[in-house]
Amino acid sequence: MGPASPIHSPNPFIRWFASCTTNSNTKSIFYQFLHVKHGHIPHSAIAKLEKIRLPGQINERRIGRALERGNHTFNTAKMARAATEVTLCSMRSARDISRITGLPVKPCYCCQLDESREAGSECEFYSHTFLACPPALFLRQIMSVLAIKILGCHVTLDLQSIILNELPYNIVKRITSEQSKSWICILNCFKATLYNLFYSRPMSLSSKSLLQRFKFHVDAAKNIAKQRGSNALKKIEIPTLLNSSIRKYEVILSQFMVDHRELRHQNQNERRQLNIRRSQCTGLNNTPSNLKSFSYQKRQILLRDSLAKLSNVPRTALGNIELANAT
Repeated sequence: MGPASPIHSPNPFIRWFASCTTNSNTKSIFYQFLHVKHGHIPHSAIAKLEKIRLPGQINERRIGRALERGNHTFNTAKMARAATEVTLCSMRSARDISRITGLPVKPCYCCQLDESREAGSECEFYSHTFLACPPALFLRQIMSVLAIKILGCHVTLDLQSIILNELPYNIVKRITSEQSKSWICILNCFKATLYNLFYSRPMSLSSKSLLQRFKFHVDAAKNIAKQRGSNALKKIEIPTLLNSSIRKYEVILSQFMVDHRELRHQNQNERRQLNIRRSQCTGLNNTPSNLKSFSYQKRQILLRDSLAKLSNVPRTALGNIELANAT
């Protein structure tokens, strides 16, 4: 590198490259190139997290630490994907799916409430999916019981702890790294369960089926920990439905539907009016959906009848049809 001249001129790039590779490796060089070329571009996850209005300053360092905590534990492929997409706020919401597919926006698979764009609202996508929806309310009870078993204290799940995998400082300073790793693993099981429910949209749910879905991810994480020679998850047992502190999913769903009856009816009326306006704009009401095209034989018959009628119509001197007698 450098000019093709017998007089050597020092190249600043070579000097910088040599200083960077003295006590480094290829991976660090790769990240340094990325930072130089794309460091001025703001991270899209920062804007998404700011819309949710999480407390504290949102920057790439905080997001990177959240990703590191979520991935450096006993994860399956499904758990790792769910944890990464939730931290980066890259899940496809109902509005995103509607924009991609061109279909109307679907309501929630469980409570039939429409998604809201208002930050802090109960129907905001992440707040509703992971905190306010009946399946999330049911599984949060399980997480409260497991938090006492793993961390030795009660933990209140909020968007900050779910998305950024963070715990309050007074809890972090008195737990070990193994306890923190176990808690993040169980938290990823919680996120993976709700992640799969959102995209699969099951027709019916029960307390037993929700507990089985959650237990499936926990058992898979235990097998991974066992293969790695760790006993971190060995003593963790999922509470049963016989526990008096856990309300059944059916009871939670019934109470939720009663409390949000007016909002659900309002959303249904809005969807109905939107469908009416869409059908009027596209002319769906005036066009039969089962209209079939004429066959070749039918077209020949109609054409012959039309020509037969035109043969008896008076014509002008130039051979054109008299418009006054065309009808």
